[in-house]
Amino acid sequence: MAGTKTREQLEAEWWAWWWDADFTWDGLAKRNLKGWVVADGSLREADSGRIYGQPAPDAPAPVEGNQATLQDYWRADPATGRLRADSEMGEEWVAAPDQPLFHRIHLPLAWKDGTPTGKADWADDSLDSLAGPRLIAATDTAWRGEIWGRSITDADGRGQLGGAVLLSGLTHLVGNTRPHLSVDASGTNFVRTAIFESATFSGDADFNNATFSSNATFAGATFSGDARFEGATFSEGAHFDSSGFSGDADFNNATFSSNATFAGATFSSSATFDGATFSGYARFNGATFSGDARFEGATFSGAARFSYATFSGDARFDDSGFHHSADFKNASFEKAASFQRCLFAELAWFDGSAFRSDMDFTAAVFDRLASFERIAWPDAARDWHSAFDQTLFRGTLNLYSAGVKAFAALDGTTLERGLQFDEADESAAQKTFRAERAGAIAAAKADAGAFETSENERRTEAAKAANAKPVPVSKAEKQAWQAAERDARLRELERGLRVLKLAMEKSSNKSREQLFYRFELQARRAQKKLPLGEKTFSYLYAASSDYGASMWRPFVALTVLIAAFAAIFYAWGYGFDAAALKVDGWNGVFQALDLSWSNVFKPLSALSTENDFRDKNALAFRLLYNDAGGVDGQGFAVRALSTLQSLLALVLAFLFALAVRRRFQIS
Repeated sequence: MAGTKTREQLEAEWWAWWWDADFTWDGLAKRNLKGWVVADGSLREADSGRIYGQPAPDAPAPVEGNQATLQDYWRADPATGRLRADSEMGEEWVAAPDQPLFHRIHLPLAWKDGTPTGKADWADDSLDSLAGPRLIAATDTAWRGEIWGRSITDADGRGQLGGAVLLSGLTHLVGNTRPHLSVDASGTNFVRTAIFESATFSGDADFNNATFSSNATFAGATFSGDARFEGATFSEGAHFDSSGFSGDADFNNATFSSNATFAGATFSSSATFDGATFSGYARFNGATFSGDARFEGATFSGAARFSYATFSGDARFDDSGFHHSADFKNASFEKAASFQRCLFAELAWFDGSAFRSDMDFTAAVFDRLASFERIAWPDAARDWHSAFDQTLFRGTLNLYSAGVKAFAALDGTTLERGLQFDEADESAAQKTFRAERAGAIAAAKADAGAFETSENERRTEAAKAANAKPVPVSKAEKQAWQAAERDARLRELERGLRVLKLAMEKSSNKSREQLFYRFELQARRAQKKLPLGEKTFSYLYAASSDYGASMWRPFVALTVLIAAFAAIFYAWGYGFDAAALKVDGWNGVFQALDLSWSNVFKPLSALSTENDFRDKNALAFRLLYNDAGGVDGQGFAVRALSTLQSLLALVLAFLFALAVRRRFQIS
């Protein structure tokens, strides 16, 4: 992918940082060692008086002395804690003409001018005798605070390998047994393969800004404390398969230049990969995230594999870029699953995944097939409402076996290539819609409850600051909020159904299009603030034609229309001239029906000047011309009523034709 740095560029940047950080022998004297002092010629814990490398004293007591530095740490004899004189450092010092003095553990591979130091030719285990005893002497370090901004509360007892240039992963620290480590390896460069397989890090492990120039293997490793790899660079493979992280795991801004594998890894606390770059494939298959998992702003240039992963805390991938396939098949999201503004440039699979809480793909872009086959939607409607708001599907959206449901999830969605989902009979779909309409109303009630809680907390805090008594949210305020949220939730449902309707129109699926159109109008009609006129006509539209879907309802409505207007005309004539109607007998009834029939099948005939009805329909003549041959107020009213009937009949005829067109998909 364009913009990805090469291994050489990354290593060059790390070396530039390393030289600026100054890990020369003199530079180590500028770095304080937290909680340690130099007293009586030994390196000692300030709070307890313990001598470095020795057990705690029987009567711990604070000791005063000069602030210890990392130079003192490397001067101290790990067996006795005594600080060695310059003459005793022997081969641990490396000096060259016109070059700074270095401890062997920090000696770079080349001097600043590029001249090799010769360290690259050393044997893999040449530093074990220096680092090993100090890691054995290491103790756990107590911390306070969250993963960001935490601080050491007692003496820093970890193995201080910060800035070291190591030739191997120090795999044989205690004979043939695996190492039990408590280490600060921030800024360390592991030149060759670093193997920490099955290692146990008994305390915190700090590898911030470390560089692994070759393969790094932590498979099966146990991190009992926090594991910090912030800004670390893995130039080749990084293997953390089946590793266990008991504390926080911090891989923020880490760079994985090759494949990274965390398959089966267990993260018992938070795991953060914000801003991390994965140039090869990233494999988290079957990983367990018990705390929050954050991959915000991460870049996946190779395949991203999270199939069968379990996210028990929030899973946040906001602003991440998946430039190869993204596989989340059968993943379980127990809390929030957030993929806001993510880019899925290739195939994206969420087949079989379970979303138990808030599901959010707002403004995400899917360039190719997005498959959500067999997914489990959240139980609460508020957790999937507008889940795909502003989401762009340039490829097909596959919702097969996910159920014809969660209509409001597609509120604000753009479907360029349509979607695929299961067929469902209309009765089942209608049942689903009613449940989701009820769910939208229930979501509004839950929203109001959340508003009441948060607003009361805000008012309480504001009252404390003002030294006043808080005024809790009133019942009227809560009801007003709930009413507003009710319409908002129903609008989300309405817009989601409109997206589905347009998708069905695009695929020429007239029956599905009509189904979602019907649900769209019902969702709109359920809104409290809808104008009364629109709501009334919506009910009439439903009753007379089933929203343009029924071919027989317009005929029934037409029959009712003829009978109803005939009754009106008969009653009107009876009130105008009851004697005449009594003389006509049953003919008066048929004359009223005839006038109503003419208005339907000869639209606007009552407006004709060529037919005065005198010889054909005495009742119509009396109503229209008042027996005098002229039009008065009553005649005008009858003409107006007849015109209304003709227009209603035309509407019913149109609805019949519309139903025929939709039923037989006539274009």
